[in-house]
Amino acid sequence: MTRHEGPIVVGIDGTALIAGSVNAAIEFGAWEAMRRHVDLRLVLAYDTDIASCNTLERLVTRTVAAYPGLDVTGDLHSGSAANGLVARSATATVVVMCADTRVHYGGLQAGLVSVQVAAHSHAPVIVVPAPRTRPPSDDRALVVVGIDGSLGCADAIAFAFEEAAAREARLHAVFAWDKATQPAAGIGPAADEMLHQATDVWAHKYPDVSLLHSALGGTNPVQALGDAAAKADLIVVGARGAGGFDALELGSVSDGLVRYARTNIAVVRNAS
Repeated sequence: MTRHEGPIVVGIDGTALIAGSVNAAIEFGAWEAMRRHVDLRLVLAYDTDIASCNTLERLVTRTVAAYPGLDVTGDLHSGSAANGLVARSATATVVVMCADTRVHYGGLQAGLVSVQVAAHSHAPVIVVPAPRTRPPSDDRALVVVGIDGSLGCADAIAFAFEEAAAREARLHAVFAWDKATQPAAGIGPAADEMLHQATDVWAHKYPDVSLLHSALGGTNPVQALGDAAAKADLIVVGARGAGGFDALELGSVSDGLVRYARTNIAVVRNAS
């Protein structure tokens, strides 16, 4: 499912500028653009005034200086940030954006830009939280992919292997289940078989990626995946898994991770 012809689009809105989290998203986007040999496009969704133009120009100039040789362009969007980024995702390889700093535990806020873009984007979306210090680890880089056995996670698995290979990282394939709603008996063997079936093709394509499978039971899959990714560089999930809540435009797990994850989270919509 690799798409290398379009740019990496980094979405920036007013909340990211105020919070100062834009640098983390640009850094992530620049790394993706350089490794994929594509352009980087910074999209600033703001009022089209002189201040906005000057802000975008400063961001482009600073990024060009930090990443010589990378083709960086600026794109000012007037109107809904989510609509603008979804429209640009049609020709993008990946959309990178800052996590919405308005999220607080205990409140859902359905209007979050990151949630809307992840739900409707034509390209994979990577949501980057505010800069954090990754917990120390003696191991090499880690990518975690959530797998539930549905067809909707097929492209997420492919994306996770590609990202792990690019980082020379280990890949941890996780099936997370809710102990309160699913009995423990039989979950382990069935989940292990499902995880192997879902990853075997890609494991042969990427033989240098060290692969681990785990079935993790807990109070909820979002917390289980988040805990598994505590030391990870990236966690990858499909846009909609098996089940979930019909009222959510994303699957319940991907929706929860986009809102609350403290790790870079990639949401990948199945192309088929």
